[in-house]
Amino acid sequence: GADGSTAAAILAELQAPESVGAIAELLKQDTVVGRRQLIAALGKVKSADAVAALGRELFSDSSGVRAAAADALALQGDAAKSQLEALDALKGDYSFVVRQAATAAVTKLSATEAPR
Repeated sequence: GADGSTAAAILAELQAPESVGAIAELLKQDTVVGRRQLIAALGKVKSADAVAALGRELFSDSSGVRAAAADALALQGDAAKSQLEALDALKGDYSFVVRQAATAAVTKLSATEAPR
């Protein structure tokens, strides 16, 4: 419920890796409260699991959710490059906000060539 969403979001704000699974499970529920907030929180926890969960949200019926997922993926860095194709497709979305978020995410992710 809402308490679980709040707890998961707090863990994500703390960048606790264990929050990713809980948030991913919450996002699988169609009726989860605070979906965009959970997505934003998930963007702060860098992990492959977070990228996978955020990638699923790119296909949401809600333009606000799609835009939030694109914004969150932009924060993931190199790990999110697996989502570049989906993000690139959203650059043609009917929603201006989604197009804007997707374009910014593609630009940011394409520019991040992190030397290691």
